[in-house]
Amino acid sequence: MAETDTPDAAPAARRRAVALSLAGLVPFVVLTLWLCGIQADHPWRGATIALLKAYAAVVLSFLGGIRWASALRAATDKAPRDLSVSVAPGLAGWVATVLPLPFAFAMLAAAFAAQGAWDAFAAEEPGFPEWFRRLRVWLTPVAVAAMAAAFFATALQAAFVLASLPLKTGTHFSARCFIQPGRSIGLAMAKTRSRPSI
Repeated sequence: MAETDTPDAAPAARRRAVALSLAGLVPFVVLTLWLCGIQADHPWRGATIALLKAYAAVVLSFLGGIRWASALRAATDKAPRDLSVSVAPGLAGWVATVLPLPFAFAMLAAAFAAQGAWDAFAAEEPGFPEWFRRLRVWLTPVAVAAMAAAFFATALQAAFVLASLPLKTGTHFSARCFIQPGRSIGLAMAKTRSRPSI
């Protein structure tokens, strides 16, 4: 017996989609805040970065899959183009998992921004309800902000690591992180020369 839609089917699906989408933001927020709060030599830093990159890649593949399924169902003149473009998010996420830091997070941020811009115009295409466009407009900035924060966190941590490496001439750089009220985190670096040992 074929299933039939009830009057409450569409609102129920929308509520479930919104709830699952909001839950999907939790790993972005938690992992990024943890990454920004730990030291560069923290034993869980590598695992945190790997989890964040892998999760972002999975979400990008999921978003591309939505557009793939929509293109198959719509079967319009734009379907071949949409099918081709819909594989790009997954490929971008896959490449980002092997890119060095912090460039991996820069690529992920760009991929989420591009996917969000594409989905923002989904209401004009068949098969997409208006609430899907609004949902993507709300969610995309959070994902992009998380990737941008991870980019700056890993870049700052890398600067501290490089600053601690001595140079051949005995000159080294000392780094100091400072926070001013109402302003962004800064990095002060001072060039010093180590005294030769006697």
